[in-house]
Amino acid sequence: MFSGEFTYETTIHDKKENVWEFFLYTRNLEKLSGFPKVKVVDGERTEEGETIQLQIKGGLVSPVWEARITEVNEGNYFIDKGEKLPFPFITWQHIHRFIEEDNMTIMKDEVAYTSWLPPAVVKTGLKRNV
Repeated sequence: MFSGEFTYETTIHDKKENVWEFFLYTRNLEKLSGFPKVKVVDGERTEEGETIQLQIKGGLVSPVWEARITEVNEGNYFIDKGEKLPFPFITWQHIHRFIEEDNMTIMKDEVAYTSWLPPAVVKTGLKRNV
């Protein structure tokens, strides 16, 4: 078993309250996904205790990714933890932070995970999808 972490920042040219509102609705994840495409199967809002179920559509198989929103700090961040994860992941925790800066929003994603594959292999696969 291997563990890894990574942080990814995205600048969004909109006010934090608008960005937060967008991320409150899980269906908007479908609008953001590149490859592989993500389909929200269950879960409507980013609320503490909500379970979000995603189907990952990227090839011959379409694994399901299930995560629970474990913490929400209104307007600032929310945390999801993987409950049912596709290979190679064993655990997954994702903090989505929203920081306002000059009428823009910095969205900072902080991920910690364990997997069956070494971090270098996982990062290569994840970079293709970011």
